[in-house]
Amino acid sequence: MLGDAALCRVADGLRESAREGRLISEGLHQNPLIREMLTNMIAVREETGSLPDLLGKVSTLYDREVNRKTTALTKLIAPALLATMAGLVGFIAISVFTPVLPSETPKNLAARD
Repeated sequence: MLGDAALCRVADGLRESAREGRLISEGLHQNPLIREMLTNMIAVREETGSLPDLLGKVSTLYDREVNRKTTALTKLIAPALLATMAGLVGFIAISVFTPVLPSETPKNLAARD
């Protein structure tokens, strides 16, 4: 189901932890990909029995964070992409018009006189 191989390994580790009868937070503590704050929040919610509420909130939080970072990255890439495209269009324009425009060299000017 998961597209990222690293997340698949995390999910597999969680399944194995569940089979062994351990808590989700214990399985997450062993993985460096998962933030410690999230692991601690999950541990507290497992003890209180309100884990589903937390996971929904965390999902929303991470979605917002991904959208924010994607927007910031797009804002950084856009000027570089624009400059590259402008350079490419300029190069093509010069390549097209150079053969068409007359070449005024000193030899051509001397031949006219």
